[in-house]
Amino acid sequence: MMPETVAEWIGLKLGFIPRPLGDVFLGPLLARTVLAASSLGVFDLLAHGPRTVEQLSAECGNHTTATSKLLRALYASGYLTCAMALRTHSDG
Repeated sequence: MMPETVAEWIGLKLGFIPRPLGDVFLGPLLARTVLAASSLGVFDLLAHGPRTVEQLSAECGNHTTATSKLLRALYASGYLTCAMALRTHSDG
C-alpha cells in the first residue's frame, strides 16, 4: 500500500493501518524476487554503487530486460531505495 497522505504514511509506519490482504498473496512472489536478486548478486553489486541496467545485467550475466523487470519489482516493493538502479543508458 502506498500512502497518499501524511496521515496514511504515519498510520502505516505506526501500525495503525492494517496491511492489505494483497500483501499476503504476493508474499511468495516477493520472496522469489528477492531470492532471484540475491542469487544473481544484485544486492552485492549495488552495495558498491549505482549501476545502469545494462551494467548490472552484464555483471550478473542476465538479460537486460529481465534485469530491468527485477529491479523495478525490487524498487516497487521497497527493497531498493535508489532510483539510480532503475536507469538505463538511454535515460541519460
